[in-house]
Amino acid sequence: MLGLFLLGALALSPQTDTTFAVRPGGTVAAETWGGRVQVRSWDQARMRVRAQHAADVEIEIEVEGSTVRIDASGQHGHAAAVTLEITVPRQFGAQIEGVQVEADVADLAGDVSIETVQGAVRIRNVTGRIAASSTQGLVTVTGSHGTLTVETVNDGIEIMNHEGEITAEGVNGAVTLTGIRSGSVLAETMNGDIRFDGEIRDGGRYRFETHNGDLIVAVPAGTNASVSIDTYNGEVEADFPIQLRSSRDRQSVTFDIGRGGARLELSSFGGAIRLRTSPAGRR
Repeated sequence: MLGLFLLGALALSPQTDTTFAVRPGGTVAAETWGGRVQVRSWDQARMRVRAQHAADVEIEIEVEGSTVRIDASGQHGHAAAVTLEITVPRQFGAQIEGVQVEADVADLAGDVSIETVQGAVRIRNVTGRIAASSTQGLVTVTGSHGTLTVETVNDGIEIMNHEGEITAEGVNGAVTLTGIRSGSVLAETMNGDIRFDGEIRDGGRYRFETHNGDLIVAVPAGTNASVSIDTYNGEVEADFPIQLRSSRDRQSVTFDIGRGGARLELSSFGGAIRLRTSPAGRR
């Protein structure tokens, strides 16, 4: 076992399983050009690192204050096929960076930051600030709590059962949000549908915008919201009667649901906008 403040750079063999003491409240920062990084938690004040990689790849573990850095580097090129399985105390955060990397993080009570160019990102049961981006890869966040920022370019975003502020921005891909508990949601994409099913809280702000795609928004029973809709080549549908408050033209209208209160802004240039009754409160 290696003490946290005594651990320096450590070159690991192609298959490694090492465990050393750490203090809860720190951060593990893992970086590799390619491969897979998995982070899990346990109720121990120790970190476990298991690594599989080619013989010409070195894995270095280095401590900088409360951060434990794990870097994969190749002697003759990129570290392209590295598998890291990391277990940390639950009161830990994680930072993952790579190019062709799949990232899978679950059950942490700290901030999580993931950035990859090509690879899927999966985050589950995290309590803390979350920032995740992938140029080519599906980003999925499930059962988390905190401020969430997600970005993709050539794939979709799926956020399920999240509580906290959400910003989700895509280019070529759908954005799906279900079981959301938040007073602030922004979802945008250029080419893809946006689907939202969650709370619409009094005083909250919800903005959904797509250029070439449909907007499907579930409106729970008892919702109070001021709604503004902008569309150019799309139709507007609602499962319930609406009474227009104002209309600049057929593509831009405003109306209230209930007493108003929340701000619900919907915009689609070439797709339909559909307001559905929430399955839990169908009217």
